[in-house]
Parts: sequence; structure tokens; C-alpha cells
Amino acid sequence: DEDPVKKEWVAAERVEEELGGESRTLRTLEHLQALHPDWRMRLVIGGDLVLETDKWFRFDRIQELAPPLVVGRAGFHVPDVPTALLPAVSSTEVRARAAAGEWETLRTLVPRDVLEYLRAQRLYGDAAGQ
Repeated sequence: DEDPVKKEWVAAERVEEELGGESRTLRTLEHLQALHPDWRMRLVIGGDLVLETDKWFRFDRIQELAPPLVVGRAGFHVPDVPTALLPAVSSTEVRARAAAGEWETLRTLVPRDVLEYLRAQRLYGDAAGQ
């Protein structure tokens, strides 16, 4: 028997970068499924996104491939979604602040390693490396 403590439960992939072009969740999940047919995937989303799934491309198919795990998010109350677990910060806000070079503000919003990565990779604009 495999020791469940040693098993890899989560994997970070660079698939969206490798695929290039428009980033769509369904495209990413279908690619990962083709590469790893033995994987059982789940999509972790904030409770605020539950209200927007009708805007997602083929959310029905996304649900088949990677049933969502919905976690609460500060500042959003959605029926049938657990109490907030995620901070009141969005990836959109992080990208905008990185592009604007607002590093001091970002220190309070993201882990140090994430901030260092954003700057080292010069993500989200020329200001990212400064």
C-alpha cells in the first residue's frame, strides 16, 4: 500500500503557459486530462465565482472534468457557500497592483514568495522587475 502522507495530492502545472493563446479553464482541464488520464481533478474556486458560472465557457463540462470545490471569500455572502476562507483580495487586483509597481501594498496581500516571483519574472508589466 502507498503511504497517503507521501502521495502527491496537488500539482502545480505550467500548462496555460505551454498552451499559449487564450486561457480558458476548460481548455486547460481537457489538456491535463489528456496528459494524465489517471488524475482525479478538482477546481478550487471562491464563492464569489459561483454567481458567475453562467458566464464561463462550457461550465457544465468543467464540472464533469473537475468538480468545483467552493470556498468562502471575505466580502462575499453566497447562499450555500461556507464561511469566508479566502482573503478579500482578487487575482485581478494583484495583477493591477503589480503592473502599477505597488509593491508595498502587495506585501500585505500576497505571500513573500509570490511577490518575489512576480518581480523576478517581471510579470504584469515592466514595473514588475523594479
